[in-house]
Amino acid sequence: IDAIFPEWLDGNVGRISPLGLGDDTAQITPKEFVDKMLEDAGDKIQVVLGTCTGVETDQGSERASRKVTAIKYQPRVEGKNEYVEEEVLPADCVVVSAGPWSCAAEDWFRGAVKLPMEGIKSTSIVWKQPEGSDVDATALFCGEDNRFGTHLEVYPRPDGSIYICGIGGSDYITTDRLKKGAFREVCDANELRVEAARKSFGEMSSIYKTKGELDRVQACRINAVV
Repeated sequence: IDAIFPEWLDGNVGRISPLGLGDDTAQITPKEFVDKMLEDAGDKIQVVLGTCTGVETDQGSERASRKVTAIKYQPRVEGKNEYVEEEVLPADCVVVSAGPWSCAAEDWFRGAVKLPMEGIKSTSIVWKQPEGSDVDATALFCGEDNRFGTHLEVYPRPDGSIYICGIGGSDYITTDRLKKGAFREVCDANELRVEAARKSFGEMSSIYKTKGELDRVQACRINAVV
């Protein structure tokens, strides 16, 4: 364990056991991963940003052979959370992968598709790299910290920052609210949970407790099947 024990984990910690030693584990930064995939795809793929509002279908020549022919969507104004008049994008295949907002597809397909989903709104934080300190790639999956109501997951990133989730106090959002677009554009962090995470992590790392500075606070939406 000494070989993978990070220098910044110098505070009060309990029992530690490794899930991997680095040669059989890996982690990625989601946005960097997606950006790289798009870069590698080059002109083979076109990204269109907008909000899907439904699908168009065709009955076809045989009974029960209705097929998707297009999606209806509102294009997003570049650089803004604003949308213009609905447009139609031809399609012969549609993949619904919009996280918790995928439940809206129940209405697009007139009840033929059931997606009993709710959403979980969870806060997360990102620490800047402390000046003069190295940050290695050791990720942590912590147990419950009943003092602060957290169960932190700690992910160092290649740029020296550290992403932390598992902050606790998540909010559950109903299917009806998701279908209406709840938190699709703006998903603010819960400041009370930000402070709880700051204190919980500070107990494990005196470096971050004394020298740490948050780069940003944020929240994301997670699927919950009901």
